[in-house]
Amino acid sequence: MFVTMFLSPFSGSIVDKCNRKWVLVGMDLLQSAVMLTVGILAWLGKLNVPGVLLAAFLAAMGSVFYNPASSTLLIDIIPRDDMVRGQSVFSGMNSLINMVGTAFSGVVVAFFGVPLIVIFNGLSNLYSAVSEMFIHVPRTVQQGAPVSVKGILRDSQAALKTIVSDGCLRLFIPCALILNLLGAGPS
Repeated sequence: MFVTMFLSPFSGSIVDKCNRKWVLVGMDLLQSAVMLTVGILAWLGKLNVPGVLLAAFLAAMGSVFYNPASSTLLIDIIPRDDMVRGQSVFSGMNSLINMVGTAFSGVVVAFFGVPLIVIFNGLSNLYSAVSEMFIHVPRTVQQGAPVSVKGILRDSQAALKTIVSDGCLRLFIPCALILNLLGAGPS
């Protein structure tokens, strides 16, 4: 949660300047390696608290860069006239996968234990990385621009100006941050 909270405002700016296809592939490979390592260590009974904390940090780093790359990628690969239908299909499939995945995970954990579900998670990230290699991603205007601290801060400043100038966003963003902070523990 802390990695996401502190790096999310900057990760979108970095991802915009990179080839999003390779960001997706790279982050899936990172998460695959992390999950497979954790699952195997757990299976062998050699998993320890520092290992879990390192794995959580690396998995969070993967998510922080994967999420903006995947969300902006949809906008570029779905034709404008199919955007509503495309977003609807994506949202519906995402919900279905989460629902089935949660049920399947519960069954696997009940019968085979946690290490196997973590290994399965690593294998699914590996499959995802391989399948993403076949996606054609259109080049964006910012892609290829150098990534620098000055550029990231400039992008963040522009985002803050947009939030401050829009009354709805000015109210929504702090409320969402507070709800996320307060809701993370109970969830």
